[in-house]
Amino acid sequence: MPRNHHCPGCYQTMDRSRCELKDHVYRCQFHPNRYLKIGAECPTYKVERISKERAELKEEKEKEKENPKKEVKPKKEPERKYGKW
Repeated sequence: MPRNHHCPGCYQTMDRSRCELKDHVYRCQFHPNRYLKIGAECPTYKVERISKERAELKEEKEKEKENPKKEVKPKKEPERKYGKW
């Protein structure tokens, strides 16, 4: 973060040690010089995570196409000869 950036928690000029201790921000695990708002996710990591999830879903769909599951049809109740009673 630039030196004069404002903290997302207290909206004051960012003092890294004070804001980090008060849990306004946390240090990014991939970019040690970047600070993120609590509950936010690193944009770079988020893109990587989403692309991995998409790849996994794509693999699962391909597996289903190769080995389709047999659909089980529900059993029909026998029809009554003289009505519903």
